Amino acid sequence: MLALLVLAGVGCLLGAFNQPGPPNPTIHTEIGDLIRVATTTALAIVLLFGPGILVRLYGPRIGLAYVPLPGMALLIAVAILAWVLAVASTSPRAVFFAFFVPVLALFAVALLTAGPEDIFDREEQRTLGFSPVTAEVAADLLMDQAELQKIAELLWERKQVKRPP
Repeated sequence: MLALLVLAGVGCLLGAFNQPGPPNPTIHTEIGDLIRVATTTALAIVLLFGPGILVRLYGPRIGLAYVPLPGMALLIAVAILAWVLAVASTSPRAVFFAFFVPVLALFAVALLTAGPEDIFDREEQRTLGFSPVTAEVAADLLMDQAELQKIAELLWERKQVKRPP
């Protein structure tokens, strides 16, 4: 998540200081557009999930399925505010930066000070993680999938194998 946060910060900086220009199909503009798409995607993910993680850290412990809701509500509220203030000739870019840069900064501080167990407990980490035991793996090894999953979890708990990211 920290890597996504760094990419989101780069996306904010690109949006502030390097505005897209006229469409000139050169290799430099194409690479710049790819970087802009990647950083904007990271920004969208961080703004969607970041406020929910902040709520989990500093407020009531909301369920895993509800983590995107605070971010979605914040995005909707800021978009409506930017739309309303645009009538008064306030730049929507200024409104977005005024709201989202402090949220990104608070999220960065929260991520750097919190441990992984503070954000998601072990069961939620398993839910969000990649399961190495699939039906195909079990069939290749001629084993029952549930039994193979049990063996993998025992090995992981005893730290005899590394769990995939």
